Amino acid sequence: MPNPLRQRTRRLVLAGGAVTSLLVAWWLWPRALPVDAVTVQRGDLASSVVDLGETRVREPYILASPVQGRVRRITLEEGDAVARDAVLAWIDPARSAPLDERTRASLGAALQQARAARDRAGAHVQLAEDEAARTARLWSQKLVSEQVYRATQSKRREALAERSEAEAGVARIEAELAGSREGTGGAIALVSPIDGRVLTRHIESARPVAVGEPLLEIGRPDELEVVAEFLSQDAALMREGAPAWIEGWGGEPVPARVRRISPSGRLKVSALGVEERRVDVWLDPAEPMPGAGHGFQVEARVEIARVEDVVRVPVETLVRDGEGWRAWRIESGRLIAVPLEVGITDGRWREVRSGLAEGDLIVAAPNRQLAEGLRVSPRP
Repeated sequence: MPNPLRQRTRRLVLAGGAVTSLLVAWWLWPRALPVDAVTVQRGDLASSVVDLGETRVREPYILASPVQGRVRRITLEEGDAVARDAVLAWIDPARSAPLDERTRASLGAALQQARAARDRAGAHVQLAEDEAARTARLWSQKLVSEQVYRATQSKRREALAERSEAEAGVARIEAELAGSREGTGGAIALVSPIDGRVLTRHIESARPVAVGEPLLEIGRPDELEVVAEFLSQDAALMREGAPAWIEGWGGEPVPARVRRISPSGRLKVSALGVEERRVDVWLDPAEPMPGAGHGFQVEARVEIARVEDVVRVPVETLVRDGEGWRAWRIESGRLIAVPLEVGITDGRWREVRSGLAEGDLIVAAPNRQLAEGLRVSPRP
């Protein structure tokens, strides 16, 4: 007859072994890998490019010397306010060089010849006018032909032209002799064409200046524009009137618009020695930039593309897959590698054109430990 105590002991041993086996199996069973996850959303995206630029007064005026001479000391400082029609600088015109006796005698003889030529031309004019008047009377009486009449009128005009030329020769030589004896008159005043401020003072001390040499640059600092140099491949994506922002100037970002894009580029060498094609782009700020002035460095951001109500994901959720992109989607606690077709990006988000839908759960920061079918536990 079976012993009840032995049977009960056996059952307890078997039960304990089963529990131990379950605990070992539970311990050795692969656990789900905890991962950070995000939900795919819909929203708007705008792609932009950023490059360095500088502020400029929209309509600067450069005051240059109109004559060769000597500019007096300019007391204006950069930043000084100037009123319209106010005198900003004085220039004393250069005096003519004195003539030596030989040159003066030669000019005197030339003057006599010129006056004689003028007198001869005057005599020819008198004869030609008399002949023309006489022929005109005869032609009115039908006593000479029209051809003779027109010939005498032509001779009269030629005589008048010769006299004018001779008079101009006399005036030229007289002016040359007069200029060598006396100066060219008083000082010339340079006046401000606008109400504004001095932007640049090219010359301070009194010194000789040439014709066209810049003296002052003035403008209105409250009327600023921004000129930025973009890579040609970025400028090709822009359009006039596109939204833009002016950043890094010392204040909050200022909205702006693209006013003009240069039709030509130029070659520049970067600080790293790389040859680049750069294109100037002009921006008009929509708001004042207090504290900014002429020639300040800024960062210009220009929008090149915009999409609305599209599927988008954070850029850190994407993984390179050859020449394309993929993401790790979480379904029923398992990972699925999903190839994606992507669009534009704003640096934080990227458009997903196919492969994911709104509401999908994806890994937020993929790493090399992830694999197809891996059990994961999304963190809340």
